[in-house]
Amino acid sequence: MRLITIFSFILFLSACNSTGHSSKATFVKVGVKPTEHLASLSYHDIKPVSYIDSLGKIPVYSDFKPHAKEVAVYDGLFWEVTPMGQYVYYLAGDFKKNEKGLLRFGSQKTELRVEISYEDDAIDVAGYEMSYEYEQASRGSSLDLSDLQGLQLSSIDSLLDKSLTVDGSYYSRGVFKNSELGSKTSKSRFEFMKYKDNAKLVLLYEDILEPQSENEEPRYLKIIVSSKQADLDAGALSSLFKELVSVYHDMPYSRLSGATRM
Repeated sequence: MRLITIFSFILFLSACNSTGHSSKATFVKVGVKPTEHLASLSYHDIKPVSYIDSLGKIPVYSDFKPHAKEVAVYDGLFWEVTPMGQYVYYLAGDFKKNEKGLLRFGSQKTELRVEISYEDDAIDVAGYEMSYEYEQASRGSSLDLSDLQGLQLSSIDSLLDKSLTVDGSYYSRGVFKNSELGSKTSKSRFEFMKYKDNAKLVLLYEDILEPQSENEEPRYLKIIVSSKQADLDAGALSSLFKELVSVYHDMPYSRLSGATRM
C-alpha cells in the first residue's frame, strides 16, 4: 500500500510539472482524414498585424516581444504541416490561405519566422543537426551579409562558390563572416540555389538555450528567413535577418502554453 501511495504521489508531481510548470506541448490525436478534420474546423480570420514595406508589403502575422508570455502556435495558424510543439514569436510571409483561413505552410515565396521549442526530442535532433550542417557549410562559401546590399536575390551567386548539379542548377552553402551575429553557442549558415531564372536563398540561425536555473527547461531557437522571389531585394532580406537575430537571440525565459503535437 505504501509503494502504491508513493507511486501515486510521484505521478501527481509529474502531472503538475507537465501541465502547470512546463511549456512542453500537449499531444492531440486526430482520428479522421485531413479533409474531414479541415471540414470540422471553424473559420480562422487571420489578419496581418503590419507589413514589411522593404519586401513589397509582405504581411506580418505574428510580432511578439522576446519577453511575451503569450505567443502564437502552429495549431490554428498553419495548415499542411504537423505541429511539433513550436511557439511562434515572429511570422511574416506571402502565404496562401485555405478555405478555413489558415496559412498554407510551404505556399509562400518569402518567409521570416522566429520560433522556440521546449520538446526534448526536437532539442536533441536540432543539437546534432545544427552542428553537423554548420560543419558542412563551413567548408563552402563565406558571406558577409552587408555584401548583399544593392543586389537582387538572383544576382548573389557572383559572391559565392557554386557547385554545378546534374540538372544544370547551381547550389552553394556556407557560413557568415559576421562574427557579431547572435551568441557564441549559436550556429548560423545559408543556402543558395539557382536554376535558370529561378533562385532561392535561405538564411538560418539556430541555438540551444540552456537553462539558467533549476526551474527552467532547455529551448531550441530557430530563426529562418528565406525567399525564392528572384527579383527580391537581397540586401533588405539580409538586414531583416540581422534585425531578427539581434532582437531574439538572447531570449529571456518564459513559461508558455498552448503548443500541440500531433
